[in-house]
Amino acid sequence: MMRVILVVAFLAATVGTAHGQDQPVSFVPFEGTVRSLRGLKTTGDTRIGDIASILLERSSEFAIYSFGREVYASLVEEGRLDKQIGASSSGPGSTTLVSRGSVPALIGVAVENGALYQAVNGSAVTFRLNPAGLARAVAKRSYLLSAAPVNATALEQGLSNLAVSASFDLQKGSSPGTFTGERSQLTEVTARYHAINKRDPRHPAHRVAIQQLSGNLAGTVVVAQSYVDVLRKAAGYDAWRVETAKRLAGIDPGNDRTLRDTLVAIGDEFTRLFAVNPDLQRLSHALVGEIKTYRGTRDATFKAIDRSSVLTFEYAFNRMTIPEAALSTLAADFITPDLSTARVIFSSSLGTVGEATVNGSVTVFNKILAGMDGRLRDVQVSGSLEFKLPEIEGVGRLVLTLAGLGAFLQQQPFGVPVRIKDVETTDGTIGVFQAKVTMPAGASGVKIPLSMTLANRSEFNTGETEVRGAIGLSFDFDTLFARRN
Repeated sequence: MMRVILVVAFLAATVGTAHGQDQPVSFVPFEGTVRSLRGLKTTGDTRIGDIASILLERSSEFAIYSFGREVYASLVEEGRLDKQIGASSSGPGSTTLVSRGSVPALIGVAVENGALYQAVNGSAVTFRLNPAGLARAVAKRSYLLSAAPVNATALEQGLSNLAVSASFDLQKGSSPGTFTGERSQLTEVTARYHAINKRDPRHPAHRVAIQQLSGNLAGTVVVAQSYVDVLRKAAGYDAWRVETAKRLAGIDPGNDRTLRDTLVAIGDEFTRLFAVNPDLQRLSHALVGEIKTYRGTRDATFKAIDRSSVLTFEYAFNRMTIPEAALSTLAADFITPDLSTARVIFSSSLGTVGEATVNGSVTVFNKILAGMDGRLRDVQVSGSLEFKLPEIEGVGRLVLTLAGLGAFLQQQPFGVPVRIKDVETTDGTIGVFQAKVTMPAGASGVKIPLSMTLANRSEFNTGETEVRGAIGLSFDFDTLFARRN
């Protein structure tokens, strides 16, 4: 397992450089400030005084900068369909037949119960996290600032694309039905690397688009004016404005990149010093309410983000569960071989309708037992279509998922013959169809998936059609932190 993680980390370091390239220079939302600075012809103390006046006149631009990204990042997070929070299709209790391309940027937790095509029902709890994103969020105390920086090194970007998960079967362990976190409950561990993934609204590729959306808030000037009036009375604001004017006076306004970087740094300083003011926070939230009415403008901007494709590579380590009916047919010292699965995941948007995802995977036995025909256990191909249903006020948009999976067992599920109810397991093909409805609990990040699965057989039973139901509860902390940044 550790060797696999190291290989993935090395791959991340070698291919992550493209994401660290500089983005085109943009002055949104500081365009008015830049025009005024470039129009100045004065020098010396007069120039400093003029710049201080510009900062006062353009206070609304800094107000927009201080909260605009939070607003739009949270709205994007609420509507995302591409995140995999629960266990993969091979995990016990999973409600997901087709793994999605993205995972939470910080932490995700899912509790699921049921089975897809496995012979044994399971109740599982899954924890997913992005170690690099979580470390940055804790260090900077901000979800928005937890994304990889624009000028990230290859290693930083690579680690940002790496996520891990662990799933525990609650029916196992010393206290069945209770989560203990002990090794005997651990059933699946995954490591995944996002080779292509720009769905995160904080991705550097969307920096200009998100800022441009913030800059289109001219219609909120009336509300913003109250913000500016309070800001002018804030302690230390006048002194900050004068010192900032001196700083800008030493910048060549014709040097686009230096001017942009300086204004962004000033905007961050403004946010740190003044955005914590309770009155300003209250007015910010009032302004957020106005912003959320601009759904048409918002949706036009989000299309570019939602339309991008996702390509992900995943490694999963699984421990199989033996049906009780088969235990009596096995030798007392029989040790079930563990499994390793290599999975490729590709997701693409269906426009405003939903999402399409395709998976391809190969599973091998980690240990060869006597009588096995090599390590290869199965090859799987699956696909899903997810559709956004009409929005329910106070609840959100339900999502309908239609998915299909073909699993081609190259040899016995355990690698050796096993008898269940006097019927010997065999290799062969498993066909599965799933219909699932996912219900959000408002904008809290909590979602409840309800699914019904129809399979021509289970892993071990070759003679009966299997119909299974599954229910789960998932919590994506990204949505919560994006709203409370």
